[in-house]
Amino acid sequence: MKKIKVLLDFGTFTVAFLIEFARNIVTMMTGNTTFGTPFITLTTITNAINDLEVKFKAGLNGDKQQKANVRIAFKLLVSLLKKQAAYVNTIADGNDAIILSSGFHTSNQPSPKHLDEFSIDNGEKSGETIAKHKAVKGAKSYIWQRANDTLPANDSGWAYVGFTTVRKYTDSGLTPTNKYWYRVAWITKEGLSAWSDPLMIIAK
Repeated sequence: MKKIKVLLDFGTFTVAFLIEFARNIVTMMTGNTTFGTPFITLTTITNAINDLEVKFKAGLNGDKQQKANVRIAFKLLVSLLKKQAAYVNTIADGNDAIILSSGFHTSNQPSPKHLDEFSIDNGEKSGETIAKHKAVKGAKSYIWQRANDTLPANDSGWAYVGFTTVRKYTDSGLTPTNKYWYRVAWITKEGLSAWSDPLMIIAK
């Protein structure tokens, strides 16, 4: 049986998703006695996250040099996470529960980066986002919810922002460089569906 390891999927994440993913790793590993002597200190990873976030926001409407700075910061953070993943693999020795307790994904766990059915992108105008879901057979309407900054821990943290008869929703009036989370459900003759997995975007 193949040994379970850390899934090195984070190198394919969007910048915004990588930032959130890496912050969660720092949170999960902080005070976690299982990982007492990590290869890379959590302070070093946090500094790399903050650096990437600053450069990413500066490069949203920036020139080629600013966008190049984002790529460099992205590669540095991915490199640090790969080294940390090697440490987690050493400690876990194939135990998926231990790997998950670090915040990393496991090789037997599907990557959440690619939600083929749902996407969120910045629109052409500043402060505009466009959420899309693939067509759902029998769906008569789609219901859209948004949360600001932090992913809500429960349903009370979500706000209804749209009700459409098409599988696309355009949101506007957002604050550039702020983080927003979206999710969608749809109505068929069976009733309201479960909510989709949430996606995050930094407004442009």
